[in-house]
Amino acid sequence: MLPARLLGSCPWTLVPWLNDPVYEDRYRAAMISQQAASFVALRPPDRWLSFELYPALNGVTMRVSPAMVEAEDVPVQPPETDLSGPVSEAGLTVPTRVGALYHILHLASTLTKAASVQDVVDLVANRLMPAFGGDGMALMVAEDGRMSVVGDRGYPPHLREHYDGLPLTSATPSVRTMVTGIPSFFSSQEELDEIYGPETAVDDGMASWAFLPLIASGRSVGTCVLAFARHHRFTVEERALLTALGGLIAQALERARLYDAKLELAHALQQSLLPHALPRLGRLSAAARYLPGTEDMDIGGDFYDVIALADDTVAAVVGDVQGHNVTAAALMGQVRTAVRA
Repeated sequence: MLPARLLGSCPWTLVPWLNDPVYEDRYRAAMISQQAASFVALRPPDRWLSFELYPALNGVTMRVSPAMVEAEDVPVQPPETDLSGPVSEAGLTVPTRVGALYHILHLASTLTKAASVQDVVDLVANRLMPAFGGDGMALMVAEDGRMSVVGDRGYPPHLREHYDGLPLTSATPSVRTMVTGIPSFFSSQEELDEIYGPETAVDDGMASWAFLPLIASGRSVGTCVLAFARHHRFTVEERALLTALGGLIAQALERARLYDAKLELAHALQQSLLPHALPRLGRLSAAARYLPGTEDMDIGGDFYDVIALADDTVAAVVGDVQGHNVTAAALMGQVRTAVRA
């Protein structure tokens, strides 16, 4: 039965009269925006159906029901695929290129909210993979002449271990894309083996791949791999859209890596200001809790300490710095050392 065949598949791959980029565009728009969408399609010969899409992070729930379409709203000729979209509830058409632009703009606005590298990985996995029907995703960057896998989804752990640390001289499609900055699309294992050889790639259980260069500030900083468990034919529009999205991912990833580096520095500096343990006192219990006043860097620069002066004398010290940043914290470290001296 058709409902059973549709389970786990994209409708336009199994239903011929839905095999139009404009319907696929509505599905992707719902996944990327995480907002409900709808469209009307003609089931040959003369039955109009309404499709309501309700997105979630793990896919789209679709409700299909008969549509009430007035005769004057029905186009005399079917709309051209490249110029117009499906008939909307108001009888209007939506350009496909406008929908593709919407994908880019909405994903760009979403990626600006990503603070850490893990945030970028989660956003790409939760939005990009379902929107294009992908089953696997990996983000890789270059570090010290080697490839580092910063995040992946849909791959077994041993594959990450294999690719993590590969030298940038390796003849693999992910490294080649990272070094050259040129995207690669392979619709089958045969296409991949024809260029790189069957001995190069490790069997990852996928059937089609898109290797997207992550280019930020005019240089290639990594590779995004989008893989499909079934054979997937990449159209010209889809290749252009994926390549554009790769640039947005690259910019977000570079910002996130810089943020993570600053956050790691801030944590290390803050921890150096605070005592590792409070001294044990004979007739006094000492406890402390530290909560930075800043949200972004998680660094305050303030410090506390308990210093045993004699058997029956202790000094409790609290340092309050003006300005919550790395410079203030470094100055406070000198003050803490002076107080102990």
